[in-house]
Amino acid sequence: HRVPHNRGQFPFVRIILESGKYLELSEGHFVFVAGAGWNKASSVCVGDSLVEVERNIRVSRKVVTIDGVIKPGLYNPHTIHGDIIVNGILASTYTNVMDPRLAHCLLAPERFLYLVSLGRWSLLGSMLEHNTPQLFRWFIHNFNLASH
Repeated sequence: HRVPHNRGQFPFVRIILESGKYLELSEGHFVFVAGAGWNKASSVCVGDSLVEVERNIRVSRKVVTIDGVIKPGLYNPHTIHGDIIVNGILASTYTNVMDPRLAHCLLAPERFLYLVSLGRWSLLGSMLEHNTPQLFRWFIHNFNLASH
């Protein structure tokens, strides 16, 4: 998912860890909170611990500051497993737009095609470039699938 810099300013949560590393992500993006699992960024509190990845070793680091920032553009890459390391911190490619388990299932055909084509083909192509595809919005609305 991508909305380019020239398409507007968006609110983000900045979570700063005791190591000085930080994440800037939407309130609805999930991050891994040590001892609690995947939680929305808006639910993270000072004193919680997020997971940093250093040389393939996971280390818990305390959150020391949380604030809001306004930044240009929106970016949400999708990975094969649904998790991603950003600035050395474990995060998810999923948001509360829909339950992450359902999103992972709905994206299974995309992941399969990506794997068998060695990354050359995509079912969704640029559909995720500017907003949530109509089919996903229909599922979310008609089956009350939003993750709160």
